[in-house]
Amino acid sequence: MFGNPAVNRLYLHSALLAVAENGGGIFIFVFLLDSGVPLPLTLCALAATTLSRYFMRPGVVPLARHIGLRKTLVIGVVIEAIAYLTLSRVHGLGAWLAIYIALGALGSTLYWTCYHAYFAALGDSEQRGSQEGTKQAINGLVAIAAPVLGGTLLAKGGPMVAFGAITVVQLLAAVPLVGARNVAVPKDATIDRKTRRFAARVMFADSFFGACTNYVWQIALFVTLGEHFDSYGKAMALAALFGAVATIATGRLIDLGHGKRILKIAYGLAALVLIVKASAFGTPLRAVVANAFGALLGPLLLPALMTPIYNMAKASSCPLRFHTITEGGWDLGCAAACLIAAGMLAAGLGFSLPILMGCAGLGAAYSFLRPRYEPGRVTESRSR
Repeated sequence: MFGNPAVNRLYLHSALLAVAENGGGIFIFVFLLDSGVPLPLTLCALAATTLSRYFMRPGVVPLARHIGLRKTLVIGVVIEAIAYLTLSRVHGLGAWLAIYIALGALGSTLYWTCYHAYFAALGDSEQRGSQEGTKQAINGLVAIAAPVLGGTLLAKGGPMVAFGAITVVQLLAAVPLVGARNVAVPKDATIDRKTRRFAARVMFADSFFGACTNYVWQIALFVTLGEHFDSYGKAMALAALFGAVATIATGRLIDLGHGKRILKIAYGLAALVLIVKASAFGTPLRAVVANAFGALLGPLLLPALMTPIYNMAKASSCPLRFHTITEGGWDLGCAAACLIAAGMLAAGLGFSLPILMGCAGLGAAYSFLRPRYEPGRVTESRSR
């Protein structure tokens, strides 16, 4: 788990970034709601961000070829930090919201496309599940206190103090990347059509599900808890503690050849979580319990999803181009789910149906991933 020095740097980087995401990132859309952005338009703002990312993404490969994958990754970290500062100025619909959407989209486009390619290239195919599980476990452990801190700062100090502190943490996350190994981006590379279709489809399905069980649910939880940042932060911290326990074991089991079983358990549990969350809206205690129960999804789903994805990226002719495809699929799936959910909420249908519609993405993702867990396929890393 810790035998690869390059991956160890990424563990530290990811841990610092997890503090920023759990102390600030999970508050973004509930903050927009609190600042005066109407509920359906809050989801439309997320859709606008992800759609902007989709159209920005083709520019990542030329930039990374020119300055290097690692430097592009660092630039993404810095731009996301600046985006937090602009978020603190948002008060309802207006120019600052548009600026935040633009910067947030640009920063996350550069960061996540390069991060996934970087992790895929530097990681070890035969230990991929363990490395992904270790990363998620470290992130979960260090981020347990972050939601409480973020919620308290927002409630007591206001957005400038809270998001200012998160900006500093976000910038610190770039430090482990300084001096890290670079990964060359080939000038010419082609990802075959079959691989492109699989990558785009599985990430579209996953993000459609993820938008329902995360973004729609986060807003539902915030509303259920009386729209109090500190209560919301404590609920998210409890979930992080609950979820950190099972993470490392899950990835290790995938490496030992039990990936198919983990896949079935993970996606079966995910369907149950959607049902529990959909029924918990409006009842604070049930919502907090459902949120904690839902935290088991990360430790199970992410290693099951990302192990074959990262190994396919490493085996491809260009991990960066591969993840340009996966992230593009993610953008479109997330945007679609958010826009449909916004329409449902605007029509007065409540939160239960938008949460439950995540089952469509869940079923599709499972059907795409299942063949990848046939014997010998998950850990294959043969270059094409």
